[in-house]
Amino acid sequence: MKNKKKINQIMLILALMLSVCLWSADEVDDHSGHDHEEGEHVESEEDHSGHDHEEGEHSDDTEIKLSSQAVKLAAITTNNVRKERIAKVIELPGEIGFNEDKVANITPRYAGIVKIVKKHLGEFLNEGDVLAVIESNESLTQYDVVAPISGHIIEKHITIGEFAGEEEPIFVIANMKTVWVNCEVYPHTIQYLQKGQKVKIDAVGMELETIGRISYIAPVFNEETRSAIARIEIPSDKMKWRPGMFIYASIERSSDKEVPVVDKNAVQVFNDKNVIFIPESKNVFKPVEVELGMSDDNFVEIKDGIHLGESYVSNGAFELKAKLVTSSLGDHAGHGH
Repeated sequence: MKNKKKINQIMLILALMLSVCLWSADEVDDHSGHDHEEGEHVESEEDHSGHDHEEGEHSDDTEIKLSSQAVKLAAITTNNVRKERIAKVIELPGEIGFNEDKVANITPRYAGIVKIVKKHLGEFLNEGDVLAVIESNESLTQYDVVAPISGHIIEKHITIGEFAGEEEPIFVIANMKTVWVNCEVYPHTIQYLQKGQKVKIDAVGMELETIGRISYIAPVFNEETRSAIARIEIPSDKMKWRPGMFIYASIERSSDKEVPVVDKNAVQVFNDKNVIFIPESKNVFKPVEVELGMSDDNFVEIKDGIHLGESYVSNGAFELKAKLVTSSLGDHAGHGH
């Protein structure tokens, strides 16, 4: 909340500075190039530009009128709403984890004393290999503890001569021929994910990458992190992908078809609404509220508010917003006459 307030304050300061520049340019332009005799007032053609409205047309309070010099200073240019295919790459942080369907927690069949330990931490073993020998407390007979799956011993909680109960595992074995990639997904992103979607996975700090597909998306969000898990199962040839490694998953999404778009920089937020500026007439601009859709690094989809082929301010929208903000501040500041 504090960071958001600081950002808003910085934006307001920038808006004030930009608006001062534009107003200064207006004043300079209004007085430049006119050698009038004392008391004489000559109106140029530009003084009336943007004010010759057709019958029934009226001026809006949010219209922004600039001089030609101010337009040039703000580097204002226009473009037309056109159709493009939106393509964006979503990056999700994640971590390599064990394939939990291939992990075995091994507990003694009968509580007793450990007589022999045959396998050790990190060792690879095959299904059926003997891990340890335990003497039962009840029958005083010895029995073998056998590996139920092939894999590496990732945990070992047993030593010769100690008592081994039936409640706690004495070995944990993981088959790491495949591993899980667990990615954190937040509410604003999860809507774009689906099972079977292709994902590019890059290891953090290593030149290692692979391709997988989403196999699972959690139906609920974690109450603490407010994120859900999207999972990709990948092979780990020669244990290249080890549990605990951090990764970035990249998912490319695109619109099914070409959609109406504007340049991304054209969209501004004013009074908590998404707006773009349209030219009303020469050097006169007006904000129009728009409904946005998908976006990528270059374009934003326009669902409503402006139509295909219409002209809008593609560059200089922030400067226009700055003048609009400072004008609205002035309107509410009070006037002591």
